[in-house]
Amino acid sequence: MKKALIFSLSTGGGHNTAARNLKEIFTDSDYEVVIVDTMNKISPKLDRTINKGYETLANKVPSSWGALYQLSNKKKISKGLFSTLAKVSRKTIIEILHRERPDIILGTHPFVVSFIASMKKEGIIRLPFISVVTDFVAHDLYLHDYVDAYIVGSDFTKIKMVEKGIHPDRVHSCGIPISKIFTIRKDPPSFETFKILVMAGSVGFNYIIHIVDALLSIDRPIHIRALCGRNDKIKGKMKRRFAKDIQEGRLELFSYTDDVASLMDDSHCVLTKPGGLSVTEALNKNLPLLLPHYVPGQEKENVEFLLSNHLAFYARTPKETKKIMEEIMDSPEVLDTVKDNMEKITSNYHRKKIIHIANELIKKGSFT
Repeated sequence: MKKALIFSLSTGGGHNTAARNLKEIFTDSDYEVVIVDTMNKISPKLDRTINKGYETLANKVPSSWGALYQLSNKKKISKGLFSTLAKVSRKTIIEILHRERPDIILGTHPFVVSFIASMKKEGIIRLPFISVVTDFVAHDLYLHDYVDAYIVGSDFTKIKMVEKGIHPDRVHSCGIPISKIFTIRKDPPSFETFKILVMAGSVGFNYIIHIVDALLSIDRPIHIRALCGRNDKIKGKMKRRFAKDIQEGRLELFSYTDDVASLMDDSHCVLTKPGGLSVTEALNKNLPLLLPHYVPGQEKENVEFLLSNHLAFYARTPKETKKIMEEIMDSPEVLDTVKDNMEKITSNYHRKKIIHIANELIKKGSFT
């Protein structure tokens, strides 16, 4: 039995979800799979600091997170910092590799590329390495000559990477890995009541209160399901503020849930921050997206990809969110164009293609 070792990080939630989805795909193909929360293994204290820093900046001072993202996206600035991190991580990663003895390594975070690719460059690691890009524009930290293959979410992502010097044969636009439950489609609900799914991400971003408030002011038959993530404070505040709407059955509140696929099946539209995983899940479910909020940085780039390909609606304010939703409810046929565009994008998605790529790399060995 072949063995895959997946290195992930906990920042944002999407990278670990991608790792779990990869495990599902590889396990179904008779691989043994081990997932490593990389930074937690290297330094639990540093891991907590990074995760808390991301949550605080992205939720409370998003412009600062955006500035930090752009700064780290410049090779001259990021090279020194991440080469230091790579050296600090080396001993731990070597110990993990000796213990697990994998046939192939995968990574779902750009930090992992810094760690693994630098060790491949020095000849410390000779195993094939696949990097999974979990957004629709690859941060420069993903780009490295010693990555054997990239899995990306679109041809758009591939083109951008090729423009930056990555050989096209190494980039495979077969879709950001999702769970197979998101590949199953069901008939959409009746339009008698318009059903809206509002997702605040795993962190539970504060903007959800203002979006739900705007949607509830729509004078039409609607049913809103709001996912508050792991933010119990936000959920409690909404429970008090919207008690009447909850009692009348216009609003349901959820904490973090593993039942997103079923909720998508029973919705006409999803309002979400544009994380790569959430967007890919909606694309596969053929569920139209309205983007009412994004975290500057990678999510801004995801918005640009989605809008340029006519895959989503975008609202700059809660007031504009309400206006767009009213227009959609009055003319639901406008959703058909978005759904058609989603079909074109997802026609290239093949969850199992990554297994073929991995098998070929194991057979041939790393190109480095």
